[in-house]
Amino acid sequence: MASNHYVVVNSARREREAQKRQRELERQAIAAAKLSERQKAMWEADTYANKLEVLLSVHKARGEKWDWCAVAAALQPIRPSNLCFHLSRAQQNTLLQSTGDQQTEKAAILLAEEQDKNEFSEATQKFKSETKEWESLVALGRRIVAGDPQAYLDAIAEIDPLAELSEYGASAKFKFHNAQTLSCELSVSDTGAVPAESKTLTSTGKLSIKPVPRARFHEIYQDYICSCMLRVVRESFALLPIETLIVTAWTSLVEVGTAPVLSAAFTRTGVERLDFESLDPSDAVEVFTHRGAFKASRKAGAFQAITPLVPADLPSKAAPDNADMSELRSRVADLRKALSADLSKLKSTSSADDQ
Repeated sequence: MASNHYVVVNSARREREAQKRQRELERQAIAAAKLSERQKAMWEADTYANKLEVLLSVHKARGEKWDWCAVAAALQPIRPSNLCFHLSRAQQNTLLQSTGDQQTEKAAILLAEEQDKNEFSEATQKFKSETKEWESLVALGRRIVAGDPQAYLDAIAEIDPLAELSEYGASAKFKFHNAQTLSCELSVSDTGAVPAESKTLTSTGKLSIKPVPRARFHEIYQDYICSCMLRVVRESFALLPIETLIVTAWTSLVEVGTAPVLSAAFTRTGVERLDFESLDPSDAVEVFTHRGAFKASRKAGAFQAITPLVPADLPSKAAPDNADMSELRSRVADLRKALSADLSKLKSTSSADDQ
């Protein structure tokens, strides 16, 4: 993402086929009045199927992956030089193809000078803009590499990798725990996001409209929530050098109002093993440490409020980066003693061999 001399921020997202199809169906809706009954039935069935595809494939897209070390080390944009290209060419033409009309030749020289002046002015303005962006990104990159908590949150706010979530009725709010761990509060749409009726074509080409069974309705809604959670995870791991992200989904429940219904702790290594093009969202989330009974909620056809996971709930690691300083000092002292003993044995062995 970083060139030799300048960091370019590319906020473009790979457009999913489901989204393209959705827009095509919306264009067709304008002409729906002119369609035959069979064509209308096909259009409504396609629209229903596509809406489900959009809801259940949120996780399939991901923005660019950021290398903050490269950003922090990016070189400044090259300052433009006024090379007077147009003037040089006009002067050359005057020497080689002089018509003797001094007034015309002088006008051509003046026009060339003006072109050079305008192009240099535009290049200078572009340089200033790029330099300002470069300074901002390099400063942010250095703060992220240093593990600055606010830098992580600033990167999320400035780059906004989850802007597209609003299209699916979701939004995310992050909290910093340490340089390796973040948590995210994900607000998702209530069950109204899922169509309550299914629309399919009969063998005779007519439209069949049926209520979606409760268990199937909840399964779709659960997959929608999990798909949004996975999208948050993918974007977060692509943007920031974290190893663990705790995502808690909040939605509206009839009995208690807005409440957390599913919480899961995702690890970078675990997420990297997922095949996002073919996975089932709920099955994928269930693999990770989570809170929220998938089987119970499927059986009941509804979510229950849960207590969100926090870093203290996660399995502890024996890695040195999670140990306190006293433990580290103790380990270092033990290693020194062991190394000293090994060296003494080697010296003794060496002395015996020499004799």
